[in-house]
Amino acid sequence: MKINLFPLAILSTFFVFQSCDKAEHVGDDVFRIAYLGPSDGCPGGSLIRFAKKDIDRLSRVIDMEFTEAYRKDRVASAVNLKGNYREGQTVILKIGQFPPEELRPCLANMRWYLGVFVLEEHSD
Repeated sequence: MKINLFPLAILSTFFVFQSCDKAEHVGDDVFRIAYLGPSDGCPGGSLIRFAKKDIDRLSRVIDMEFTEAYRKDRVASAVNLKGNYREGQTVILKIGQFPPEELRPCLANMRWYLGVFVLEEHSD
């Protein structure tokens, strides 16, 4: 019985490349975040959590300095996140500056979150 191993080698190569960490091979504006759920404050987008290692890079993308309290919590509101994700799911986001027409005022008696503008999103 002859077994042709060439198709098996091609298939295994395909799976090896699929399992690579995609977020590490893209630009500084792409982040792997954890989806937390709907917002209970302002801005009203979905709540997400950044990794500790990403805060300095995030400060370069959205041009902000983060307080020590934010560095500990790392929760932001992704105002235009469109996907239907479950709590704790990892999502890959490309983040950009808010366009002026997307900035909305918030009431003072609400919980406030850092707002991020999502340019692209992909479930991990």
